[in-house]
Amino acid sequence: MRTNSLLKKAGIDIHKVSEYLPSEIRKILGVNCIVMGTFETSKPMSDATNIAIRVLFGGLAKTNNAVCNIDFYDTRDDELVLNYLKKISGGLGSDSKDLINVLMRKVTRRISYTK
Repeated sequence: MRTNSLLKKAGIDIHKVSEYLPSEIRKILGVNCIVMGTFETSKPMSDATNIAIRVLFGGLAKTNNAVCNIDFYDTRDDELVLNYLKKISGGLGSDSKDLINVLMRKVTRRISYTK
């Protein structure tokens, strides 16, 4: 059964799961680790503006930003095992989807949490 279905069956809204202790979620899902976090993307500048800056001033600015902040909790004692915080920027031609893919690859390579 999917995580969302199990939480819904237990009366927990997926958008309010952070209000529960990892040990409470463990009882519902039967897992050793809970992964919680945030992921934000922004586009402070359009590609056209970036090109104009490049032509006028000779510089290249960032067109996209992404920040990933992920916490891994041990459900046996509600302790934070690992925090992963990473910010990356993209240049001309990049989009949010590209940055999300880059960040997720970095997370999966750098997280040392194992069963």
